[in-house]
Amino acid sequence: MAKKILVVDDEEPIRKMNLDLLSNSGYEVYEAESGKDALARIIDAESRPNLVITDVNMPGMSGLELSKKIRDKYPGVKIIALSGLVHREECDSYVDAYFSKPYDLAALRDKARELLGE
Repeated sequence: MAKKILVVDDEEPIRKMNLDLLSNSGYEVYEAESGKDALARIIDAESRPNLVITDVNMPGMSGLELSKKIRDKYPGVKIIALSGLVHREECDSYVDAYFSKPYDLAALRDKARELLGE
């Protein structure tokens, strides 16, 4: 059974790039364009992801706020944060990995595999 990954980003081209990368790597991939949308998907046990890859800087609920909520309610879900503006130290206690934008797609895929125990 394929591991589930939720990609959260308010910018559609970035979201689609990551969706394509991960689905082509054999994962069952979902998308959300906001933190609120992501939380709705995570609450549903059927589609609850094993890994969330989230942009940090989004309108409304930031990826950092989303990561805190996930950590509190679903501590088993792994999280990768992506940001071009936030410093890594701000995210470290809430995420399992951090990538500065722009990032290497192969490195992101490899980190996802590592966090998912593959």
